[in-house]
Amino acid sequence: MLAVGAHRGGASRPWTHDTRDALRWLGAPPTLLALAVLVLNDHVLKQSAPGFVTGKLSDVAGLVLAPALLAVVLTLLRIPRAAPVALVATAVGFTLVKTTTEGVEVANHLWSAVGWPTQMLRDPTDLIALPGLLLAAHVSRAERRRGAGARRRAALALGALALPFAVVATAATSPCTTWRGLESVGVVNGDFSGPPSRTEHRVVIALSYQKTSIDVDGRWTTLNSLDEARVGDLGPTLEEACSVEAPRRCWRRTPDTREPWVEASDDGGATWSTDYRMPSQQLDRLRQDAEGGCKDDPPPFFPQDIAVLDTPHGPMVAVASGRAGLLLRDPDGTWSQVSTDDLGQRPGTAPTPDPDVLFTPVDPTPSTTARGPMPSSTPPIPPRPTTPCATRTVVTVTPNPRNGTPFPREVCVG
Repeated sequence: MLAVGAHRGGASRPWTHDTRDALRWLGAPPTLLALAVLVLNDHVLKQSAPGFVTGKLSDVAGLVLAPALLAVVLTLLRIPRAAPVALVATAVGFTLVKTTTEGVEVANHLWSAVGWPTQMLRDPTDLIALPGLLLAAHVSRAERRRGAGARRRAALALGALALPFAVVATAATSPCTTWRGLESVGVVNGDFSGPPSRTEHRVVIALSYQKTSIDVDGRWTTLNSLDEARVGDLGPTLEEACSVEAPRRCWRRTPDTREPWVEASDDGGATWSTDYRMPSQQLDRLRQDAEGGCKDDPPPFFPQDIAVLDTPHGPMVAVASGRAGLLLRDPDGTWSQVSTDDLGQRPGTAPTPDPDVLFTPVDPTPSTTARGPMPSSTPPIPPRPTTPCATRTVVTVTPNPRNGTPFPREVCVG
């Protein structure tokens, strides 16, 4: 009968005691279940039902599986105390990848170097999966303390059989999909958390993992979870937006461009001129930093959405520009570029307000994109389609004056 790991002849040496412990850890039922969940979720569930749950499920399963696999590698390298080292290394590595740009870059380059191009993303919300390491640590201790018997031998055999599948599953767990960066901005009217405790207009910048707002005084605030839920979808993306107080002042994405390039008009769109164009050297640096994985699907660096907020000092223009981040025009006409990493490090969230306060997206653009002077009055814009929800209410919306008189609109609350 062949004993797993024991080879009494030839040049090969038997596995060490630590390697056997690590393989039993890998072959334990919870670890094998995590392996199955990881494969099923990444290759079936994420495609059929993408969302928050399937996104975090892979993180939890990976944190249960990865320390056991890493422990096997460490024991083969004769590194002492492989189990605790693997647990700590997994926790530190996962945290760095999910919270720092440098961690993401190192991880992507390492996977690309071994022939598995992936596109890992910085997403601090993934840290919610870290308790999965507690289960991994419990399984490791249980397998080390298990006495001799059939279950101990079975775990060793299953661990040896699962080893190649675990390597492939962890390497292929993140399909190479291009992260497109910042794609959505908009102007929202509502009573936001914290001061000034009144209804106001703000620019809202929607990242994949958080929303940030800028008020008319230029103050930045990261929205709390309640404000995020009430703001909801910012609506269809716009290629052109105009000031409400000065309707003939408009900004647009430069047509047929793949660069961070914005044009302005002072005559309602009859003529356009360049208002901002990113210097070529700065754009080249951004593109170089974004390299790694998904070579056949380069990320966008040009305007994806645009919003104009009227302030006491003049219009503020916010342009979502993919991996180029946010292009922001201050009321004095000064343009600046804010990276997606810097957006994620803006000031913290305000206290949670009354959940019954209503938020209303504002459409600052006319319903037509025809060039030339705009008519003084057009029929009211019908409300946008809404996603079904449990509670609905009707509010009166005051649109851009060029779009007609106020009209009722059904909105979703909660």
